[in-house]
Amino acid sequence: MILLKDTVFKYQNSQNFNFPDISVSPKETLLIHGKSGVGKTTLLNILGLLNKPETGTYQFFGTDAYGLSDYDLQAYRANDISMVFQRTHFIKSLSVWDNILLGSYFSNKKNTFDLANTYLEELGLITLKNKAFTTLSGGEQQRAAIVRALIKQPKLVLADEPTSALDDDNTLKVLNLLRSKCNDQGAALIIVSHDERLKSQVSNQISLSK
Repeated sequence: MILLKDTVFKYQNSQNFNFPDISVSPKETLLIHGKSGVGKTTLLNILGLLNKPETGTYQFFGTDAYGLSDYDLQAYRANDISMVFQRTHFIKSLSVWDNILLGSYFSNKKNTFDLANTYLEELGLITLKNKAFTTLSGGEQQRAAIVRALIKQPKLVLADEPTSALDDDNTLKVLNLLRSKCNDQGAALIIVSHDERLKSQVSNQISLSK
């Protein structure tokens, strides 16, 4: 279970964010929404162990996340946490297939090849896997990023605006894929988005405000 409590994050420009407590169980989906500037991405980075807040506690599946060494933090990020960023981070010189598998090289998970093929098929990308990354549309890049996140079989999937570049049909497909595969893998799913379409699809929600 994910338990984040009493979290306050401070930037050097004196901007402070006081975040609500968060509790998410395995196989559960949480939607965090709010307007721009309320700290959605900052909160996602805290949950992903990329940022440490000024105050607060974070229990990551029974482990005190803020008590971990730098080495252990890297291991958790490599093996147990997958992030889908608003802007996809791919290497332009590599194919779609190589980009997708790149993240799993740093984890100890097995069956990534089979899972990659399965998820590419389900998201309509299988015929593009040997293409250059630069040939994909924005929506295709986003779906490829989701495949890359899922094949690591993490305990926690964090998605930052995963449907921002998708039409209604693909928005539903991506949401259903994320939820179903996280459920299959026993992972918790946290989506950060201002996409109004998601509010009617996810019952567990937190709204951020200044």
